Amino acid sequence: MDALKHLDGISLREDQFLASLNLESLYTSIIHKIGLKAVHDTLEQRGQQYKKHNAFMIRGTAMGSTCAPTYANIYLGWWEHNFVFNEALVEFTENIALWLRYIDNVVSIWSGTPEKFHRFVDELNSNSINLRVTAEINRDIINFLDIRIYRDINNNNVQTTVFRKDTATNNLLHANSQHPSSLIQGIPTGQYLRVKRLCSTQTDFKKEADKLYVRFKQTGYSHNSLKKAYKRALMADRNLLLVPKKSVATSKPTNTNKVIRFIGDYCSEHKEIRQTLSKHWQILEQDKDLNSAKPTWLENKTKGCHKCGGCLACPFIEKASTCLGRTDKPTYTLKHFMNCKTTGVIYLMNCKCGKRYVGKTKREFRRRILEHVGDVKYRRNTSVARHINEVHNSNIEMLKFVAVDHIKPTMRVGDIDRKLLQREAQWIYW
Repeated sequence: MDALKHLDGISLREDQFLASLNLESLYTSIIHKIGLKAVHDTLEQRGQQYKKHNAFMIRGTAMGSTCAPTYANIYLGWWEHNFVFNEALVEFTENIALWLRYIDNVVSIWSGTPEKFHRFVDELNSNSINLRVTAEINRDIINFLDIRIYRDINNNNVQTTVFRKDTATNNLLHANSQHPSSLIQGIPTGQYLRVKRLCSTQTDFKKEADKLYVRFKQTGYSHNSLKKAYKRALMADRNLLLVPKKSVATSKPTNTNKVIRFIGDYCSEHKEIRQTLSKHWQILEQDKDLNSAKPTWLENKTKGCHKCGGCLACPFIEKASTCLGRTDKPTYTLKHFMNCKTTGVIYLMNCKCGKRYVGKTKREFRRRILEHVGDVKYRRNTSVARHINEVHNSNIEMLKFVAVDHIKPTMRVGDIDRKLLQREAQWIYW
């Protein structure tokens, strides 16, 4: 989207060329010593704006900072600053009219000769930081990510359209897939709007929309749903599509007091449930007490830490709905239902002497509790076992555990470990 905004409205001179560069095998080519230097330089140069004044930060980092999302991006930012646009290559960089990079892909407008461009690429490849650049230059057309950039033969303006590799397959979600119907219905609109955003002319949009229609029909979508999505994209203002959604001011009135929400877990009968609710929606709207009624169809389990009542860990669990922090912290109300069988738990071991231990586990809570009990019995060298054995003469009755927080599992491997570590750190200082 950012590249499209920069390319929009550009007119090429006769002596200018379209060029693209790609960093080969970037992720496996990073030299850690230089990568760490790039991270160091990035942190040293960070700043924050406060009341229109720029402040240099000597400690910490800006709240909500969107720093370079990946190690590789920081690495290439350092490469651009120190290698590409340094004084040694100024005879080449003075020919760069535009330089746009997305991680390891670069698109450029080159004002010199193709021969000079290739010498520039050779200079970039003469480095000791393990980076290899491949490049392409063409007077009239170049591909960048999913964008085809070309010169309009009538006026030399830069135009864009959709680019698909020859090996690309039809990976659109099938219309009969077991996903929520709202998701399936939204895919055609999203894809047609994407085509409208990528195509700078109506001619290109209509051509690519026809190709998209064929791919949608192959995956079972109806003509009416595609026609509706196409018309919406056709009438959309492309300039607004190039603006990030968070920047677009919405003037739609919101009256949350009159909204009736039914929130539940997704299941295969969701269509029947939605149809039943829609059929009788007028009855629900006329009920004066419905908005203030407690949502009995939602989770009806009492929030807090509970015993399951049938396992070896139950005697060591302390039932609780709140948790006391340090003397300078308020009481914390537990926000989840948790018992012995809950996975992804942050827990406290509250010793009767007043000492407290914060721990985490992505397994069932009871398994971690019984591990602590076993550590005490077999006098293993762990924090909890040392305290109970040395201070309380191995009395396991001093052990009392409370689950205080819960992280729900996700599809991404490693997410739960990272979130548990973050939440554990927060509880340590509670």
